[in-house]
Amino acid sequence: MNFRSIVLFVLSLVLFTGCLSLARPSKPQREAASARAAKELLAAHRSEIEKSTFLVYASDCPTSFNFTNHGDKGDFKFTGPMASGLAAGISDDGYLLTAAHVAKEHCYVMGWMDGKLAISPARVIYKKFGRQSGAELAILHVGKHLDCPIKLGTLDPDGNDIYAFACDRQPAEVKIIAVAGKIIRRPEPKPNEDLSIMATDLPLWLGDSGGAVMSKDGKLVGIFTAVSRSFTTFKVSRLACVPDMDRVLAIIEADRLKAKEPDQATVPATTSVTPRAANLNILMLNLARGSL
Repeated sequence: MNFRSIVLFVLSLVLFTGCLSLARPSKPQREAASARAAKELLAAHRSEIEKSTFLVYASDCPTSFNFTNHGDKGDFKFTGPMASGLAAGISDDGYLLTAAHVAKEHCYVMGWMDGKLAISPARVIYKKFGRQSGAELAILHVGKHLDCPIKLGTLDPDGNDIYAFACDRQPAEVKIIAVAGKIIRRPEPKPNEDLSIMATDLPLWLGDSGGAVMSKDGKLVGIFTAVSRSFTTFKVSRLACVPDMDRVLAIIEADRLKAKEPDQATVPATTSVTPRAANLNILMLNLARGSL
């Protein structure tokens, strides 16, 4: 590699890492967006949406997971490749929406089910990647009652405010927070496509994929799927997939009619607690204390 090639490589690396740094929201940005959401959204709709968000852990390897429930705590560990993100519960009979890249062959969700915090295996009943970047959706199902499903809705044609749930991962704790932002580009449905894209300035980042994007009345209008970075203008936007809600409901109804759900396999228990398991225990306690 000659000197010119080395210089170009270093400049490209600096540009790439600089864009990543620009894309990642700062702590003050998150805190300001969270404070605004608490004032504008949670104050009016807290009872409906505070328990609608679930953590998702997924893998293509069936032996990657090992957990046991202990009331309001869960010991959880994994080995091998794993995807993680969020999901939004949308029906009391166990259906959730998430991003397609979060959903794998073997999925587990953690959140409020059957009146308590629990971990449960989840079936992937639908998964689609659209033609546009960020146009993706998956529908999951768990064989449990979801305590506080979020209602589906549509964007206000005259409104520009938008909200979302995010996963705030700190060294000593993990918790779910609500954040507020604005719509940068409204969705433009395309012919023969049931998934469209909305661009926002919500301070979302890696690990927030699959989280609910909401209107001001606390209804789900999209799912966060990607961070879009322009290497020419340095502008950053957060993309949300806006599905055809009638199509979503039709897929769920078809799954209900099958009435052939396989028995959920019993997952072997473990007594081991890894650092990640400790973080999840803290998350359980945060959720139990109403820190959403």
